[in-house]
Amino acid sequence: MKGLILKDFLILKNKIKLVPIMVLALIVGIAIYFFNSTGVLVTNVFLPLFFCSMPIPIFLEDEKAKWHTYALSTPISKVKIIISRYITSFSIILIITFISTLFNLFYFYFFSPYSLGVHMLTIFLSFFISTLYLSLLIPSVYQNGANGGSTVMVILIFLFSAITYLINAQFVPIHLIIHLHPILIIISFMLVMAFAVLISIYISIKIFSKK
Repeated sequence: MKGLILKDFLILKNKIKLVPIMVLALIVGIAIYFFNSTGVLVTNVFLPLFFCSMPIPIFLEDEKAKWHTYALSTPISKVKIIISRYITSFSIILIITFISTLFNLFYFYFFSPYSLGVHMLTIFLSFFISTLYLSLLIPSVYQNGANGGSTVMVILIFLFSAITYLINAQFVPIHLIIHLHPILIIISFMLVMAFAVLISIYISIKIFSKK
């Protein structure tokens, strides 16, 4: 499995372009400069989402090289192939989340008027959304190729619109959720993430097995 993960990161290394990263860093810098702490909090939420799409070139490169056909003819199990891809994808998000956490600790200590809890909450929320996004993205890309990313984006927009409608229509007792103990909320979110990832892995294995 280590070899599979290394292969994925080597592909990423060759596919990553410096210019988009510099443009992103410039946008983040401008957002923080003009919006201060609010810019930091918004960046916390959206920055990991930007990097969620980074694994897509790995899928495309595998399709181009017909690597799946080769892999299925080797003793490597389908489960290990799929798990390695999930490890690669989530490693990217974990690295970005770790860097974001370090920056937020520095910013909180020297500049931020917000509590540390607010900063950590936005980071956790971003990680939660990124986990759901990747859980949808990976099986979708296995099924639809590059178009899988667009499909997932449409699904996410629909889900967030539906949740917003339910909250505004008071079908979801948001006032009760807010007053729950923070630990209980975090545990609930983590269980949702774990369930989403497990279901996603199962679906990806089923799709990959049919290739």
